[in-house]
Amino acid sequence: MSIINHQSDKSKHDETEYLLKSPANAAHLAKSIEQFKSNNVTDREALNVRMKGLDELTAQAQKLDMGY
Repeated sequence: MSIINHQSDKSKHDETEYLLKSPANAAHLAKSIEQFKSNNVTDREALNVRMKGLDELTAQAQKLDMGY
């Protein structure tokens, strides 16, 4: 699954250019593009919100287990 990070257009262009210099990176980029086209992506900000929520739930569960 690819993760999309919100960046400036120039930054995206520079990163793409860098990735295409290596055959392995170019293959990874092609795979990521296909995942994006098939809508198999996760927004990084949404992922961070979900992870924070999971961390908070874990902390609450640990407090309950410890009798706090």
